[in-house]
Amino acid sequence: MKKNRKLIMIILTVVMVLATASAAYASSIAFDDINEVPWAKEHIQRMVDKNIISGYVDDSTLKLVFKPANPVTRLESMQLIYKTLQETGQLESSSNYASKYNSILENNNIPWGQPAVAYALEYEIIDEDDLAQFMSNGKQVNATREQIAMYFGRAMASSGDLRQSPNLSFLDSEMINKDVVTYVDFLVRESIISGDNNNRFNPKSTITRAEMAAICSKAYDVLESEPDIIIDISNPNNNNDKEEPAANSKTITRTIEQVNATDYILFAYNDKDQLELYQVERNAVIEIRGEREDLRDLRKGNEAELTFENDKLVKIEVNPQRDRVDGEIRNITHFDDEEYALIVIEDPYRSSTRRTLRVDRSTQVIIFDDESSYDRLEVGDEVVVYYEDNNAIKVEVYEDDRQIVGILDSNISFNRYPFTMEVRSFNNQLITYEIDHDATVQIDNRRRQVEDLKRGDIVTLRMKDGKVTSIDASTTSTGRSNNEEGRIVSLTAGRPNNLIILTEDNEEIQYELADNVVIYLDDSRADFYDLRTNYEVELEIEGGLVTEIEATKRGQNNAIEGEITRFYDSIDRMIVRHRVQSTGRYEETSVYVTGDTVIIDEDGERIEMRHLDRGDEVFVNGSYEDDIFVANRIIVLND
Repeated sequence: MKKNRKLIMIILTVVMVLATASAAYASSIAFDDINEVPWAKEHIQRMVDKNIISGYVDDSTLKLVFKPANPVTRLESMQLIYKTLQETGQLESSSNYASKYNSILENNNIPWGQPAVAYALEYEIIDEDDLAQFMSNGKQVNATREQIAMYFGRAMASSGDLRQSPNLSFLDSEMINKDVVTYVDFLVRESIISGDNNNRFNPKSTITRAEMAAICSKAYDVLESEPDIIIDISNPNNNNDKEEPAANSKTITRTIEQVNATDYILFAYNDKDQLELYQVERNAVIEIRGEREDLRDLRKGNEAELTFENDKLVKIEVNPQRDRVDGEIRNITHFDDEEYALIVIEDPYRSSTRRTLRVDRSTQVIIFDDESSYDRLEVGDEVVVYYEDNNAIKVEVYEDDRQIVGILDSNISFNRYPFTMEVRSFNNQLITYEIDHDATVQIDNRRRQVEDLKRGDIVTLRMKDGKVTSIDASTTSTGRSNNEEGRIVSLTAGRPNNLIILTEDNEEIQYELADNVVIYLDDSRADFYDLRTNYEVELEIEGGLVTEIEATKRGQNNAIEGEITRFYDSIDRMIVRHRVQSTGRYEETSVYVTGDTVIIDEDGERIEMRHLDRGDEVFVNGSYEDDIFVANRIIVLND
């Protein structure tokens, strides 16, 4: 556990924990910056009082701020929706589904808010394809207004609440994704969401924290008027022996750092390695190994379950069976005079599990199923260690010569060394493995190189010391090299489905799709109806049929350069005539200008769309979203 954490992080976390400790305390919080949004001030304060949203500590002034103009991410929206449902008694179930969806959450690198995201998966507020878009390169992705509408609509509306053919009055209603229109209509009718002062919904724009607080506040009113849902407290893992917490309870897991038994204060680290402070109720139950104990009996390093009722810490339970670490011995320091050693253990796939433990003559050591002693442990041993405080109680060494069978889920990543591969096992778990630099590769019983492996290959991996040392792959088709690349110009649904692509040679070719065609869109599984014209595709063809399609939304992080030919101000669109490099043809593209689009004139000054003119030469950077080219930045190039 790192010791040199910044004091500001501790202060921030302490403030946030205390801020959410009780509604009574929260109501006294005064943010330094919400006067900037007077229309949202009441909503913000109300949602803080309800323990649904919270603020930040300004690093420079140490004042509490709300940051009302900051965008809301998709992950943050899940947490806010979950809290709104929870505080109004409208959760479908109080069960914690995080363990049920643990592998999916880990595969998508969800850093926090797992119970909220798991609930959303369980009750189909989102699906796995949605979840795959929550993170990008380790950063959270901002939510758009139409996505927020979809999430809230799915969370709140029953089928009877949705109109099949809604007629929205927004000037830009045609820009709203067709799958979201019914949810927007529902939220508008419930006065939860609305357009801007120009009667535009701005579906592709981000949503600010102030706007989100207002939506949560209005949704709270609607939900509070509904009768409470009868909570199903069945365990999602079908473990009938484990008692579920009551609807007004929650349980979290923390690692104890320090205890102030005099003032009943507990310091503990969360799973993001941040120190938190908790006020312990004086009548709180303390259990260690199933026995009632005193607060002062808790020890640094204990992993404890903290149970809250009505935001009060009423129970702390330490279960030594959970004080275990799995991984590899990275270092051993022997203290021969005192007959003990310190071992450093780390899971090569999860660096956060790094732990230093003491082993001595009292430690039970089992090496390859045989009793042994601590001085026989070696660096590189794969171990399971049970410990209490910082003392190892039992160390089991096992032989890491595993064989793993699965499907290569993506092409080998050569972005960083050592190279890695993602394999999906038959229980649908996706795991990233590091490839040893001397790894041998066979494909269809022939010696090959790592770069010859392709997504979809069935692979058998041999592991040694946590790395892949041997790869035996078999292909699922014989026509691996029969590929075609191009841009979709036509799609025809039928029996069978067909598409026409325009190749780099400016040739239009029609292909028939196999019934079991595998389709990937931006590296996520998709189906035929997710494809759109203008998407770039790579086709794998076998026996004249397309067996696999790898598609990318043409224009992601794309740019066009050309002349503005006309404007449609009422829907924030302009038409740009430009030359397509791949074909040499001129096309006209409809460009959507959002509230987030930055427009720079020829003098380098920021301007609004109304200052653009027909005939302007412009450079437009943007991306395609549901067939609409959304501009991120427009630069005027006039001489």
